[in-house]
Amino acid sequence: MSIDREKASARISKLSPEKRAILAKRLQGKGDSDFKTIPQRHRTAPLPLSFAQQRIWFLQQLEIDNPFYNEQIAIHLTGLLDVVSLEKSLNEMIQRHEALRTTFKMVEGQPVQIIASNLTLTLPTVNLCQLPEAQRQLEIQRAATEQSQRPFDLVNGPLLRWTLLQIGRQEYVLLFDMHHIITDGWSLGIIIRELSALYQAFSKRKPAVLSELPIQYADFAVWQREIFAGREARVSI
Repeated sequence: MSIDREKASARISKLSPEKRAILAKRLQGKGDSDFKTIPQRHRTAPLPLSFAQQRIWFLQQLEIDNPFYNEQIAIHLTGLLDVVSLEKSLNEMIQRHEALRTTFKMVEGQPVQIIASNLTLTLPTVNLCQLPEAQRQLEIQRAATEQSQRPFDLVNGPLLRWTLLQIGRQEYVLLFDMHHIITDGWSLGIIIRELSALYQAFSKRKPAVLSELPIQYADFAVWQREIFAGREARVSI
């Protein structure tokens, strides 16, 4: 299986200036010391949103069914595909990244993150091989548009969906949609790389080889709030 990816520059251009700066430091081998000190948090209570998430959440409430925060990638796959291993890889990504199994609800007047202990999704597969080429291309566009325009339910989730379109004997398009509140351009690049690594392992009946994540996005959100609260306290003094 091979994967056609968009150029890295296209992903990087979507990042905020702060994330581009962090990425530049990492590529230069200069880790950001503040990020190294982010501690893991207990998951016994609802966790706050990051400032970016809260902004997205607020704007989404203004037009609850508007899909303008839906993010879609279409991954072109060629070669002999093990669909069972691909579905397993996608669900392993959900288990690996808490953000992919997170929903959002109001608690005491504030939006909070609710992280599900587990979430397993099926991979719907649609065979378009029998269609004439022109009609097949139209159907790919129709399926991609329909999936990307379907609103996500921030309260009940899930906040991601996928569909596998078979367009040839050994050719596929994986439509992968997520709500922007749980992902960004940087995260999408990471997901594609990790998905490829997981598939390579599972399709060969080997265990996953990815290292454990030191922190999750929710840990960053709590840390960010604490840093901001500390600065506010210093200013008030």
